[in-house]
Amino acid sequence: VVSARPPARTLDLGCGSGVVAIAAARRGALAFASDLHPAAVAATRANAARNAVVVDVRSGDLFEPWSGERFERIVF
Repeated sequence: VVSARPPARTLDLGCGSGVVAIAAARRGALAFASDLHPAAVAATRANAARNAVVVDVRSGDLFEPWSGERFERIVF
């Protein structure tokens, strides 16, 4: 079955290791993640690479890195 719906834009706020964003990307979502702590941003980037998925990872506080962007799913 082919879906006519585009992939859901999924934002993982306070991403930590990136596990939620990575799981979303593995299921076909356009994945985005952010965290205030540089170590978490680095961990998410490394874990996304290890899992061969694309996650747009940014550093910042809550919605600040995503000003003006829209998402179908937001997890925290």
